[in-house]
Amino acid sequence: MLRKISTYIAENNLLKPTDKVLVAVSGGIDSVVLLHALLTLKYECIVVHCNFHLRGEESDRDETFVQQLAEKYNCRFIKTDFDTTKFAEENHLSIEMAARELRYEWFEDVRKKESCQCVAVAHHANDSIETFFLNLIRGTGINGLTGIKPRNNFVVRPMLSCFRNEIENYAQQHQLSSCFDSTNNDVKFKRNAIRHQVIPQLEKLNPSFQETMANNIERLANIQEINSFAISSLFNSFIINDLENTIIDTKKLSKTPVYYQILSEILHKYGFSNDNIKKIFQQIETNSGKKFYSSEFELLINRKEIIIKKKSNEEEKKSFLISEIQDLHYPIQIKFEKKSRENFELKRSKNFANLDAEKIRFPLTLRKWKQGDVFFPFGMNQKKKLSDFFIDQKMSLFEKENIWILTSANDEIIWVIGERIDNRFSITDETKKVLLIQKL
Repeated sequence: MLRKISTYIAENNLLKPTDKVLVAVSGGIDSVVLLHALLTLKYECIVVHCNFHLRGEESDRDETFVQQLAEKYNCRFIKTDFDTTKFAEENHLSIEMAARELRYEWFEDVRKKESCQCVAVAHHANDSIETFFLNLIRGTGINGLTGIKPRNNFVVRPMLSCFRNEIENYAQQHQLSSCFDSTNNDVKFKRNAIRHQVIPQLEKLNPSFQETMANNIERLANIQEINSFAISSLFNSFIINDLENTIIDTKKLSKTPVYYQILSEILHKYGFSNDNIKKIFQQIETNSGKKFYSSEFELLINRKEIIIKKKSNEEEKKSFLISEIQDLHYPIQIKFEKKSRENFELKRSKNFANLDAEKIRFPLTLRKWKQGDVFFPFGMNQKKKLSDFFIDQKMSLFEKENIWILTSANDEIIWVIGERIDNRFSITDETKKVLLIQKL
């Protein structure tokens, strides 16, 4: 099995001989074998252990065992304690998901602190098969049927090609002791039910079921790579990325033979659920202005486009006071400069505001626009609602949300930043001093 692990590491480029590796050791047989195998292969290992305090004395027993194991192998030992139940309740997570979030976040913190190249965890081929069935039960696309990946950022899985019986034989051969987790037999957990009830029934139909499933998962992973390559090659023809947004041209996309499948793949990358994707697809043609949300992104249906951007930071919705002529660096960058009108050359760009300095009264306020705001667009002597101005400019909802305005001391709009100055503050023949404002 040691040769099998070494080959798998090399084939998947998981570790280099000189790497310093954090090894996550729970005390169970899988992680004990992983640590032994990596040390035998001459990797420099640091043992890390999480005490989730979910199994009373068992949790403390595991911690003591792992610490003693690290000492036996002359490895550094780093551990942490979590109030997993409290974290799960506060974040509305299952215990399993809470434990997962806590440990991987902590692993990454320790990895950086200790200057390690990666974190090795003890997932094996049986875990990958169980994950296949878990995802199948929940409902998934092809991504969910490709099992566990050899690498996820800095987390590597050197034993993913090994089966549970190989791991048990290795432990017996090398006389490795381990701790037994009593919750592993509790079939109220879906993974345990699949392990102890579903898979044994399938093995009755095919004694080589696990090897067959491992081969199936490998083939599905290859198909997924082909699928991803094909979709990626089409992306540039109907996706525009600017500094803040991803824009999908749905009119072009609709002409492809696998419209829904491609859209699904794109939106999954931004964290949108299957239910949301179906609703988005249903409303593309009929519901311009409709918004949808994933955990990190918001999506807008805008005529023949889909616009995706990072969720807005509530901090950006506040007002910012500018008490004197000075450069501003947050929430946007603005440069102020006062000049004499003589020999002043107008800056003809949307990112510049050429204003009559004597008409401006400080302090100025930088804020987001709001419903009811009005101004006199440059060149007009009549006021106009900002909302109507935006319609005239054919702005999307996201573009409107990103608009900042600069107002004078009496809250009169001076500049719709990056769009239009207010005519009341424009330069005239009588202007003596110019206030030049630049959006950087």
